[in-house]
Amino acid sequence: MREAKKLYRRPNGGKIFGVAAGLAEYFELDVTLLRVVLVVLVIAGVGVIIPIYLLLALLLPKNEAQARAGISSASAKANLTELTQEFKDKGVVNRSKHYLGVGLIVLGAWLFLAQLFPQIFTIRWQFLWPLALIIVGGLVLLRKGGKK
Repeated sequence: MREAKKLYRRPNGGKIFGVAAGLAEYFELDVTLLRVVLVVLVIAGVGVIIPIYLLLALLLPKNEAQARAGISSASAKANLTELTQEFKDKGVVNRSKHYLGVGLIVLGAWLFLAQLFPQIFTIRWQFLWPLALIIVGGLVLLRKGGKK
């Protein structure tokens, strides 16, 4: 009889807490594709995604051995301390500040130029989403080192 799969976080394979990497492994999906879907859902206004992600980061066991043994983390406080340390160790705080700063500058420049040239810098959503899907599909196909 086949052993049941268990869901756990993969901090070493993840970008932030390893939740997306763990979910991708559990559901046998490409982790990049899952991350893109999560980001698109957040951008599209599905605000419940962020609290669910944080809740999963807090509740899921850190590694496969704990998940198979059915051991959840000792307590939410201990898990939160561990998550905070992982976050600092990966340097995510510094990268996040950098990305946020660049994003705000790009958004500000776009909004400024939209005031000066409204015909050029208006967002045409009917073209943007199909183009985004084409780019994401291309990135998924071109991604090196994926599961075979």
